[in-house]
Amino acid sequence: IDTPGLYNKKNNTNFINDVNVEVKRSDVIVIILDISIHLFYEEILEKIIKSTKKPKILVFNKIDKVSQEFAIEQVNKSNFVKNFDEIYYVSALKNKNINNLLDGIVAKLPEGNFDNSINFETNISKDVFFSELTREAVFKYLNQELPYQIYVKTYKFEKEKRNYKIYQIIYVKNDNHKKIVLGKNGNVIKKIGIAARKEIEKLFKHKVSLFLDVQTSKQ
Repeated sequence: IDTPGLYNKKNNTNFINDVNVEVKRSDVIVIILDISIHLFYEEILEKIIKSTKKPKILVFNKIDKVSQEFAIEQVNKSNFVKNFDEIYYVSALKNKNINNLLDGIVAKLPEGNFDNSINFETNISKDVFFSELTREAVFKYLNQELPYQIYVKTYKFEKEKRNYKIYQIIYVKNDNHKKIVLGKNGNVIKKIGIAARKEIEKLFKHKVSLFLDVQTSKQ
């Protein structure tokens, strides 16, 4: 479960409400912070992590941008770190220590039997699932908070014998965001489309033709 990031004072209340709901649904709590800036919203995060006894992992990202001395200094300034079971220092961009983080998360997850009753037909519509896969691809190629301001809608789905034809609209807030998603000469949207298509094909074992359009929407 992925929640929107905390990046300004205006959305603090909504952020806390959203996170509290998701904490109850989750098995492990992972909080990711940008270590290159000392803006950790400690009071807010402390309220969240103290509200649950579930395993808690703290991740400091962008470790490639700072020195080891700076990282240690930042952490020592933060009182709330003592509330976490484990702390990881990673660089998502450089893929540094990511495998260790994933292993740490898996180790904290409770064991359970696979639920054979789960299937895409009854538990979630294909349209929604396709949209989420494309949104994940957007998140992969665009950093900061832009993906949380993006909505992907699957407006048409044609199931043929050997091929799925999927038509989607990526809604963004303004023309500047649209330019970012498209990229120079359409290079970004092309990468997004390829990544999403491959993921859909892998999960559904079907050849896919994916058609993406980017539009602005104030909603």
